[in-house]
Amino acid sequence: MEQVNNIQIDNFSSFFFTGSWTIIDILIILIGLDVISGVIKATREHTIKSSVANIGLAKKVGILMVVIVANLADIVFKA
Repeated sequence: MEQVNNIQIDNFSSFFFTGSWTIIDILIILIGLDVISGVIKATREHTIKSSVANIGLAKKVGILMVVIVANLADIVFKA
């Protein structure tokens, strides 16, 4: 059996954890702007409801998780 040396494991882990996260950074900024604009609109219209905010935040977290998993899959399976 061949032994996997520590350099190969370190290279894989550094590649895996330091991939291209630019799209996720942009998505987080856009989600933040969306939340802020939604709070401003709800405040102006006096329609702030925590149930609506919770549903919206759950959708945004779901979208973020899908993008993160897709990004990781792209990094791992990059040909």
